[in-house]
Amino acid sequence: MFRDPSGYLSLTSRYPIRILVDRLQIVIHAVALRADQAFGVTIRGHPRYRDLLIETAIAINAPLAAHTLQQAIDPDKSDLRTVFGVYVLSDRTVRPPRVGSDDVKGLAPPP
Repeated sequence: MFRDPSGYLSLTSRYPIRILVDRLQIVIHAVALRADQAFGVTIRGHPRYRDLLIETAIAINAPLAAHTLQQAIDPDKSDLRTVFGVYVLSDRTVRPPRVGSDDVKGLAPPP
């Protein structure tokens, strides 16, 4: 959708899907802006640019969703805590995106 917005129109009538796509669009747009800053706008022509957007958006969306959900849970009324991780298809593991840690398997609390 980010690179071809015309595909978005077919989703506008399906509200639950549109909510998910709208949220991801914000994350993907932020990733694209940061990639432009880091590598210059020529990055958009790289053959793996789409992969960059997808992989980075996944790594950002998982903790963001967990954080948002944790904010909706009243800690004074519940012992529930959110955690997050990303399922890695290539090795069938769950990993939280973590910086500066050797502990890369399992789930993690949101930042």
